[in-house]
Amino acid sequence: MIDTFCAEEWVRASPPLYRSAGDIQLADAYFKDVTVDPQSAPLAPSKDQRLGRRVEQLVQRLIEAHPDLNIIAQNIALRDTQRTVGELDLLVHDTVNDLYQHWEVTLKFYLGVSATHWPGPNPSDNLRRKARRMFDHQFPLSNSPLCHQRLQELGIPRIDEKRLLSRGALFYPATYGLPPPAESHPLHTRGTWWLDSELPASWQWEILPREQWIGMSSLSDKGITLLATHQMVDYVQSARSPVMVFGHQSQSSSVASKLGFIVTDQWLADAKNTHSGKVD
Repeated sequence: MIDTFCAEEWVRASPPLYRSAGDIQLADAYFKDVTVDPQSAPLAPSKDQRLGRRVEQLVQRLIEAHPDLNIIAQNIALRDTQRTVGELDLLVHDTVNDLYQHWEVTLKFYLGVSATHWPGPNPSDNLRRKARRMFDHQFPLSNSPLCHQRLQELGIPRIDEKRLLSRGALFYPATYGLPPPAESHPLHTRGTWWLDSELPASWQWEILPREQWIGMSSLSDKGITLLATHQMVDYVQSARSPVMVFGHQSQSSSVASKLGFIVTDQWLADAKNTHSGKVD
């Protein structure tokens, strides 16, 4: 289960994943002085278990805690006859400056395979492709005639600004160097990825269940189990998908811990195949 207070504080304070682009501004400055309540009620149970959706819910809580922001609509679908053209995550009103804003919220994790290819744990996902869709499709939707019509239906006079709240991390290869991708924010959270066949033999490993990917925090102070490298290899191969971990260089889980993903040769081959012949 997600620790709501820790997750909300992480969403509030962690660095952006993407840099701003064009007329799209980052939303982070709004949350600089927002206080997260340690007694925050847990997120309501939901059939939608996507982590991105959970982060949207946490962002909504932060907006509700801000004295100058109001959410006026969320998950606004834009339809052309029977086809859904796209969806706006949030429409927010800055009441002090009387600004109506289109917000997009994203949570992503990408592993650098080459300078131009940063796939996600699902190798069909890709950092550059996601950035292009977000900046070239999702945000421009609020300028479209379909959106203007929908705004009229909702009684919203206009869109004055576009804001991005992006969270996540970029994972750099353990065995070779890569420059940060051009789309990334200079302060983005960094980790490491390893092939399971190349793990340091003497390390121990703490598995982060998927719900802990929000916050990417160790539970080492709560009596977690550390796996030896050979056990970790067995686990990753049975999981058949990248596993987020903390790697610990000693038996003490607080010493020289490193956030990362462990992947198989098959994942790496699939990631390279999805990129083959494509221009990102």
